[in-house]
Amino acid sequence: MKIFIISLILINGKLLKLEIYEDCAIWWDKNVITHERKFTFKKENHYYHTYKGTKVFGYHCREYNSKID
Repeated sequence: MKIFIISLILINGKLLKLEIYEDCAIWWDKNVITHERKFTFKKENHYYHTYKGTKVFGYHCREYNSKID
């Protein structure tokens, strides 16, 4: 079983690193909620994402390598 490290990019610019045991895209779909904005400004995305109530901008994923970590 492969282990991945997913780093969620929070809206404040900080990273939240989590160790997961499935593909990052699958984990994202299962655990991050997509919300539609009620009001948007010009050139603003119509959706935003949250993980456990915290707004998330995106993620970075890599396979865990114990020699580096």
